[in-house]
Amino acid sequence: TKESGTYTYEPTVSFTIKGISTALQAELKLIAQNTLILIVKDRNGVYRLFGREKGMDLMTVESTVGKAMTDFAGFNLNFVGGEIDFAHEVQTSLITALLSPAA
Repeated sequence: TKESGTYTYEPTVSFTIKGISTALQAELKLIAQNTLILIVKDRNGVYRLFGREKGMDLMTVESTVGKAMTDFAGFNLNFVGGEIDFAHEVQTSLITALLSPAA
């Protein structure tokens, strides 16, 4: 607030997952029961960390099934968090290490 000199941010992350299955629905239920930290690759190819301070919560899940075979079938997920700072950049070398199989 302006009076206290502190500010907070409410980051939102939204994305889609293609496909609808019982296993995926079970995973989404587990995600909804927990607070997460998300690493997201933005449109500029930069990885950013969301949820560092307070985490990100799954707020809405929309399932979509089209009529035509070419219509989208899947889930739209919307996460919201509460932070004291903007999303920090994550170095590409860390992403590479996280995605590498354990030796």
